[in-house]
Amino acid sequence: MKVLRVCLVAAGLAMAVTATAGQVAYVDYAAIMQQAPQIKASQALIKKEFAPRLKAIKKKMKTLHSLALKLRSMGPGANALKRASALEDYQKTRKALQQEEQSYQTTLRLRRSQLRDNFRQLLSSDIKTYAQAHGIDVVVKGGGIYETPGVDLTSRILKRLEQDYRQAKAQADDPKKQ
Repeated sequence: MKVLRVCLVAAGLAMAVTATAGQVAYVDYAAIMQQAPQIKASQALIKKEFAPRLKAIKKKMKTLHSLALKLRSMGPGANALKRASALEDYQKTRKALQQEEQSYQTTLRLRRSQLRDNFRQLLSSDIKTYAQAHGIDVVVKGGGIYETPGVDLTSRILKRLEQDYRQAKAQADDPKKQ
């Protein structure tokens, strides 16, 4: 059923393009998502931004491991109050660690999503601007069954994204322009 829908949409698109005699091109979205400098910069930003939280989680993991070793070392003959206290410390630390890890993962997912959405808006804008400037009527995400090298805009869009990145970086580095 899904294949049938895709075929119908493709046929409709082909008829619409043929009827208007417009130009069609495509962009390899996956390649852009791997190669764009904005994506690489976002990954580096996220790594730097979340490093302190990750470090705190690792520290808490070490503490939890130490508490687990302490509990194991207390044999059956150990003081019941000390064992109960150590068990309570272990459980509190474990629960706090779980909550912190969950918060970390949620915040990380949200931040990645935010940066990805920002990039997609920039990408859509660049594709639209390029298509309008070059008289292209339809730009398709991904390739088709057959395409000539001239209809693949991926490298040209990547060049625009690199230009955008250099300009944004230059503006960020030059406080006079802000």
